[in-house]
Amino acid sequence: MPDGPSDVERLVREGIVAAAAGGHSRAREVLARAVSQDEASVPAWLWLSGEVETSRGDPASGAISFLNC
Repeated sequence: MPDGPSDVERLVREGIVAAAAGGHSRAREVLARAVSQDEASVPAWLWLSGEVETSRGDPASGAISFLNC
C-alpha cells in the first residue's frame, strides 16, 4: 500500500491551491479531473462546487446556486 497521497488527493490539493490563488479556471480543470477519477471524493466535489460559475461569472455565486438546487 502506498504511503503518500493518492492521485486524487494530489489533484484536490492542486485545485485548492489554484482556487486560493485566484486561478478559478485551473482549479475547475484540476478538480474536474479529480472527480472523474473518483466520483465519491467528497473534498473534490466540495471544492469543485465552490468553483462553479454562473452567468454572472462569479465562482462564489456559483457555489450558492449549486447549494440552492
